[in-house]
Amino acid sequence: MDFLLLLPHGIRIVIEVDGLHHRGAPDTRRADVYRYAQMAAADRDLKLAGYEIYRFGASELL
Repeated sequence: MDFLLLLPHGIRIVIEVDGLHHRGAPDTRRADVYRYAQMAAADRDLKLAGYEIYRFGASELL
């Protein structure tokens, strides 16, 4: 996670900024379905633990 906001009333927000390394293999720069599946599973685990997750593509923040 890139940022974690711990707000009043138990609100927990995770902010993720996704670059190429989130969706592809760093050595080939090609999409990696296994890497993506791991990221999706981690998101589900956080949601089940009560976190809200917001993902942004790195290009959105430039």
